[in-house]
Amino acid sequence: MGFLRILLSFQLFLLVFTGIAQEEEPLPWSAERRLNWADFKDESPDSSPVAALTASGISYSFSSMEQNGEMIADFTVTAFFYPTRSWVQDQLASAHILAHEQLHFDITELFARKFRTRLAQSRFTDNIKAEVRSMFKQVNKELSEYQDRYDLETNSSRLLDRQREWQQKVYRELTKSGEVWE
Repeated sequence: MGFLRILLSFQLFLLVFTGIAQEEEPLPWSAERRLNWADFKDESPDSSPVAALTASGISYSFSSMEQNGEMIADFTVTAFFYPTRSWVQDQLASAHILAHEQLHFDITELFARKFRTRLAQSRFTDNIKAEVRSMFKQVNKELSEYQDRYDLETNSSRLLDRQREWQQKVYRELTKSGEVWE
């Protein structure tokens, strides 16, 4: 068989509010760069019961080639923060709320790493596009459930002890990979 090259790029991001706004470049997750309130560019809705919203998600692309009956693939997976879809109610902005929102972004990175691991451990057929898409959907389902559980168990950051427990839990998971993270 000849070589088959495929280049795909998919993006899925968690959105609660999808207002039309001038797009700003998404911010890739970085251990060195933490979020600050200036990153939250969208207008907060007047009727929202929450202090802030972090719009983040996972993006992936890959190229693949069939060689000797085996699919060889190279993947890029990135967690992004979307400034123009993220907002804060200025009167409620605090370091504590910002830490809660940062952890939402960190959780997105955690699941981007889980996706990278699953991709690296998988063998693909010539139906790689559908196989990767299915895996991506599953990871995003798990990510969404985990984000919901985080908000539920911390009461959206109001339960200080639970918030600290979640920060420690996510920190431990992110450092398992051996990467320096502060």
